[in-house]
Amino acid sequence: MNHYFDLRLRPDPELSRSAVMNALFARLHRALVALRSTAIGISFPEHDADAPHLGGCLRLHGVENALNALMATDWLRGALDHVELAPIRTAPADAQHRHVRRIQAKSSPERLRRRAMRRHGIDAETARQRIPDQVAESLRLPFVTLGSR
Repeated sequence: MNHYFDLRLRPDPELSRSAVMNALFARLHRALVALRSTAIGISFPEHDADAPHLGGCLRLHGVENALNALMATDWLRGALDHVELAPIRTAPADAQHRHVRRIQAKSSPERLRRRAMRRHGIDAETARQRIPDQVAESLRLPFVTLGSR
């Protein structure tokens, strides 16, 4: 992954930054699936874990041919009003890699209870005693909302 380019969100008085980022990410996801590409990575260089938000920039990384193949598709059709597209650039030699993974909070005690009842053959009252409402987790991490089609 020796090349990259940035997609910067333009300010929009009608749409929140996160709504535009979610829509952009969904379009990207569909395009990568259609291309069957595993040679393109993403990052959010302006993310802020303290806020938490992803910032206003989506960076795509990959070999130049893969990035050009993606941009040859019409995946950004209809979104160009909301983003500024930077040219493909060579990644700096000292660029570092970061591994990003999904973290899912155990936010639904009811779901955990149903699972315990199914797996362990216990009744609802026993499940409620084992898994109180206080076990619900909430995370303060930046995220993208993505639905599959």
